Amino acid sequence: MAAAHRNAKRLLDDAQVLLRESRWASAYLLSVHAIEEIGKDTMIRLILDMPEELRSRAWRAFTDHRSKNILASVDEFASKGAKTLDDFAPMIDREGAHTVQTEARKQAATYVDCVGSCRWTEPATEVSPEDARAMVENAERRVRASRPWSTEMLRIWYEHAAPAYLTGDSNKAAQAVVAAYAEMQKVGLITQDEVDRMRECQKLGGDRAS
Repeated sequence: MAAAHRNAKRLLDDAQVLLRESRWASAYLLSVHAIEEIGKDTMIRLILDMPEELRSRAWRAFTDHRSKNILASVDEFASKGAKTLDDFAPMIDREGAHTVQTEARKQAATYVDCVGSCRWTEPATEVSPEDARAMVENAERRVRASRPWSTEMLRIWYEHAAPAYLTGDSNKAAQAVVAAYAEMQKVGLITQDEVDRMRECQKLGGDRAS
């Protein structure tokens, strides 16, 4: 997980350099890759919550780009009013149109192609300066909002979240997530502000999370 964060930061740094050089397509491409690297963090935590018999199948998604590029759509969903995890739930759908669009734009920023009624495309003309700037800024927000979890943080997460997720009860899972964050704060691993933000995201009051 720490390696994925380091690599995401490297990709973002390179994207920023390319943006300053007006290399729009390449800046866009590396920004999406940075977001995909950050997506690995969440995927690993979800895999930890799964029964052993499902983990091998889940690990295949670890190499699937559309399963990891969902974070590229956070701003889009937020602009439509999404605030809680329930609001963002459709974003997690790997088959959603937003993952198709992000992957298609990434391919267009990478390769020459022939699409539709024999229309030839090339990266230099498919990505605008505005698109490149928006995706670099998107990646900056995703990387800035994430950080690698320590072994102790993962232990606390697994202790609380795994049993709750396996029940299939979304309310129990929400309470477990907040409880995990609260314990991390208690031992000094995260701040109270992070706990409060997670509680608000889960729409849980203090009494329900206790």
